[in-house]
Amino acid sequence: MPLASQLELSGSPFEQTSKATITYTWDPTSTGTGDLASGETPSSPQAQVLQLDSTMGGANANTADAKDVTSTVVVNGDPRLSGNNVLIALKSLTPGYVYRVILWFTGSGTNHVPSRFFHVICKV
Repeated sequence: MPLASQLELSGSPFEQTSKATITYTWDPTSTGTGDLASGETPSSPQAQVLQLDSTMGGANANTADAKDVTSTVVVNGDPRLSGNNVLIALKSLTPGYVYRVILWFTGSGTNHVPSRFFHVICKV
């Protein structure tokens, strides 16, 4: 049984087809873990997307075997903010791979950097 991480977003892994463009949302106010301090807002969202070989364990694969595909699968202008939500749209995924999407931002006022991740499985 794989280890569960408290930093993985609820609902992960998600499925996406190779031709789809889907926007995923992280609401740091609803995670229940205090991602935002009282009165704090997110700024400067960042992301990294790693392509993991599904034959090497998929979502549980060693990131040393991963390929950084951020520049090719993240829609231009993303990640972005909508209120306190961090949004990221993914496109042009390759069937048979699992993608680990890592999101983070700088918290206003405190400059702490909360982060979360999720997985996307590209089936077709």
